Amino acid sequence: MIRRNVTLALFRRWSKRFCLLLIFFSLSVGARAELVDSLRRALRDANSDSVRYLLYERLVKAQRDSSFEVNVSTFSQWVGLANRRGAHLEAGKAENCWGIEYLHRSDLSEAVRHFSRSVQHYQLIENNSGLGRAYNNMGITFRREGRFKEAFLAFLQAMQGFKSANDALGTAMVYNNLAQVYYQYGQYGQALEYFTEYVKYNQENNNPLATANGENNIGATYYELKDYRNALNHYYRSYAIYDSLNNQLGIALASDNIGLMLRELGQIEDAISHHQRAVGIFRDSLRMFQLTTSLGNLATTYRLGKNYQLALEVALEALHRADSLSFDELKTLLREELALVYEEKGNYPTALQYAKQCIEQLKQEAQDKGQENLNEWSKDPQLLEALISRASVEHETDGQLTTFLPTLSFMHYVLFLLGVLCGVVLTYALYRIRRRRLKQR
Repeated sequence: MIRRNVTLALFRRWSKRFCLLLIFFSLSVGARAELVDSLRRALRDANSDSVRYLLYERLVKAQRDSSFEVNVSTFSQWVGLANRRGAHLEAGKAENCWGIEYLHRSDLSEAVRHFSRSVQHYQLIENNSGLGRAYNNMGITFRREGRFKEAFLAFLQAMQGFKSANDALGTAMVYNNLAQVYYQYGQYGQALEYFTEYVKYNQENNNPLATANGENNIGATYYELKDYRNALNHYYRSYAIYDSLNNQLGIALASDNIGLMLRELGQIEDAISHHQRAVGIFRDSLRMFQLTTSLGNLATTYRLGKNYQLALEVALEALHRADSLSFDELKTLLREELALVYEEKGNYPTALQYAKQCIEQLKQEAQDKGQENLNEWSKDPQLLEALISRASVEHETDGQLTTFLPTLSFMHYVLFLLGVLCGVVLTYALYRIRRRRLKQR
């Protein structure tokens, strides 16, 4: 009876919460629908083009969760009105917003097309701030497509536009984007310079979250330069800011990076502690990609600490998560890690199996993407070929030793007997010579 009453009480409590959530969701959806309807009525009644432009801008934001066809219709009306009136400023703004809509939907070619139109409108009226925004968005789109050279040129144009307009916030934003392109191309000195400018701007303007992100990027750049102590210092700065903001995901990110640096500096136990903290936060927040990456880092640290059993358990969990979520590049890295663990354990057949899977995955990625891939293993697939070669040789050598050792023992035995026999013969010969000399005396 007590158990039944407890069950009923829990049911009532959760049913009330569910009803409240349902009411809140209905009200919010209803409020948004009412807002959209009121904006459309206002558009029909508006007598001024400037008011219509403002209403169109608010309408596309209000109906962002609506069907794509509805949004396209609104954008078309907004752009059409601006073009008919020759209002290049509004046309540029509308095309830029339309490009952002396609960018959010990952239709990158359409996004670039609209950003290009936005640039044309802003160029006609020499609006430098608008040019900066449109070029910056174009650069982000090119970067997502993997077209890094075009992204770099677009960001340079954006920088020129923002600086001409004395737009410090836009300039700082482009500093960060340019630094990321330099970073991806391996130009770490230039990346460091731009990341530093980005951090400096955000510190001066009291923007702690952006400052923490910039410190994290500086740490990553020092890591690539193999300056692990400087990298660790910047990761600690990033961690301190995230901690002051109680930003749990930031804390997890910084903790994982600190763990990587401590591992490079040989402080394995401390590194494991930081990786475990990151794993716990990512697991609680259901951030599967970050959790999988952090598990991979923890597995590598366990392996370097010679704790192969935990390394296998963690790496296999990470691979399972990567498989379920279709993280192909992560799967390649995790299979590489498993190959290394099994190789160090001396289980060469399993190591070979994972290494071959890595190569097959890389070939498939190259065939599917047809674009430059900045993954280390994709840059130099011979690294995995070398792993297979090394594991094969060691496996064969190990097999040869098991068959050769009995033969080696027998040969030692024969040589020992021959040595004893030679010793006896030599001793007997010396004894005969000595007796002969004694008789002659």
